[in-house]
Amino acid sequence: MEQLDLQKLYKDFIGDREELWRIADTKKLHISNLETSLDKPYFARIDFTSEEDGKTSTIYIGNNGVMLGTDVVVTDWRAPISSLYYDAEVGECSFEAPTGEIKGNKSLKRQYEIEAGKLLEYFDVDLVSNDNLLQKYLNSNNDARLKSNSFIRFK
Repeated sequence: MEQLDLQKLYKDFIGDREELWRIADTKKLHISNLETSLDKPYFARIDFTSEEDGKTSTIYIGNNGVMLGTDVVVTDWRAPISSLYYDAEVGECSFEAPTGEIKGNKSLKRQYEIEAGKLLEYFDVDLVSNDNLLQKYLNSNNDARLKSNSFIRFK
């Protein structure tokens, strides 16, 4: 689909050549991000409720940002809101956005293990660490009652 859009752009574009190259480069980057994200689209999820408007957002975090039209489907790990995954525990928190500090509440912090497009496992975490080995060790040593609520493994 995206390749066809790019071909149509080259064929039908009316305007400045430099603008055409800029638009084409943006589309090529988007296509590359989609192809790269097929095997491992994201590795984390956070649910964040903004204090400002009370809206809860589910944010998937991956190595590449992925968009569907104008909607962000997967947020790039370097985006300001992604710092909530790395730097904050579940509960009240904030992050620094280009427009200033955004305060709110993080109700979920989840880590995923996806390989070759298949979900292998996921678990909820409440540590300010992204050490996968440590997370697996801690989850494997949880009490069975806790484990059933916080850890799912797929095979």
